[in-house]
Amino acid sequence: MSGTSWSQSGAGVTRSSVRPGVLSRLVGAVWSVEQAVEGLLVDHWTPNRIPDLSGKLALVTGGNSGIGLEVCRKLVENCATVLLVSRDKQRGEEAAAQIRASLMSQGGSGPGSGTISERIGRIVVLQADLLSLRDVQRLIGEVKRHTREAGGLHMLLCNAALFQPGAHAVSSEGLEQTLAVDYYSHVELTLGLLEELTRGSERGGGARVVLQASQAEAFGSLDFNNLKASRPPVGDKFTDSGMSAYGSAKLWMLMFAEELQRRLRAGGGAAARIDVFGVHPGLVDSPLMDKADTQRHLNAALLVMQNMFLGMPTWRGSLPALYALTEPSLAGKGFQYIGPNWFNLHMLGVRSPGSRLWRTGGPELRSRLFEETASLLQQLGHPPAHLPKPAAALAT
Repeated sequence: MSGTSWSQSGAGVTRSSVRPGVLSRLVGAVWSVEQAVEGLLVDHWTPNRIPDLSGKLALVTGGNSGIGLEVCRKLVENCATVLLVSRDKQRGEEAAAQIRASLMSQGGSGPGSGTISERIGRIVVLQADLLSLRDVQRLIGEVKRHTREAGGLHMLLCNAALFQPGAHAVSSEGLEQTLAVDYYSHVELTLGLLEELTRGSERGGGARVVLQASQAEAFGSLDFNNLKASRPPVGDKFTDSGMSAYGSAKLWMLMFAEELQRRLRAGGGAAARIDVFGVHPGLVDSPLMDKADTQRHLNAALLVMQNMFLGMPTWRGSLPALYALTEPSLAGKGFQYIGPNWFNLHMLGVRSPGSRLWRTGGPELRSRLFEETASLLQQLGHPPAHLPKPAAALAT
């Protein structure tokens, strides 16, 4: 484990590489013991168990760094075609080149045969700013062009996120920035690609939708009178684009995921074979933290420091998402919420969200959020292309 230190500067708390010190060596020893203990407690799933993904098409938002990059690497290694979505086209191309170079240097370790380049999948970089619903609509159109070749979309990972970016700010559509990127853009993207996922399910024996959540969902709240969080009144929790917005976005994402699964199952047909999962990576030393405004948000500064010393590497944080996207034995088992416990153990355990709202609201609350989210998107001029009916309506 490499040593890290933190410094307080004009940019707030940042990570920097230093010579390993006593603390980092101690943390490294604790990490080794933790892994040994986990090895005795759980039956490990590793990416070596990912099947041959030849002919499969995957879409990963936020694929240019961190967990998204690791997921893209493993999918390509196992012969999938990956649409890597990045806000910055150049950074996306650099990430794709990095993946190709690393796999070529390994000799193309995937299941394919032939030359090295034939033993790995293909990466296509798509640019999209998820802060803009209009740009998400454009992205959906681009993805559809690619799905025509592949016979549908087989895997969707909604991974891109903002984490405590700073002062309260809104998107061009008037949505608080964290909610816009972390929640609304992914709802629009998922619903906009349901037909492509259904075709992928029909021709490929199922499809997967995986939404990257966070243990911060425990701090989320829900006010149906303030779903946009665009004009925070005095005393409102959304006065900053901080932990309240981030936790709420992740909670809403899980609520959306479970309700979507209920509706897809109730509708029958190939769409019923789309499995929807929520995952969380645990405590990870991820580039996501580098973008947090640690001057404005004290808890962000504390989390950055905590992750530097105790966080897992990003490859390990990618395991829940990879497992949910690719493990054959999970077919038909959505909705599940998968991730480690608070001690970063049992990486692939099935969890129950920690939010009180999740426990007390029940299916009715999740269905209402689903409907009101779709209604808000319609009001903003971006009606969902495909809106599954409520399970109760289909039963009558």
